[in-house]
Amino acid sequence: MLVQHGEDLRRFNVPVDANNRLELDIVGFKTKIRSIFNFTDGINFVLKYIDEDGDLVTLTRDEDLHDIMRQQLKFLRINAYIDIVSSVSDNGVSDNGASASMMRISPQ
Repeated sequence: MLVQHGEDLRRFNVPVDANNRLELDIVGFKTKIRSIFNFTDGINFVLKYIDEDGDLVTLTRDEDLHDIMRQQLKFLRINAYIDIVSSVSDNGVSDNGASASMMRISPQ
């Protein structure tokens, strides 16, 4: 997968099983993204993509990841939005000092 955060592009592989399902669950998927970009535990983010019907879908469960694979979308882009409200500390600054940002994830 190709991951973009701001202007930073990274690639990583996610194994797929014999049933064409990702071998990572949603927690593992988000942990991988958190690790790639060195997000601290205090940084919360939301993953969203546009499905085959053109609806904006939030990824919150393992079934959501399986659904992405089932759809076999020609163009898949997952956006990760930093949740500034829950990532902001008492002094009004986000834990990483950043403002809202977006990350795009696409198949290779």
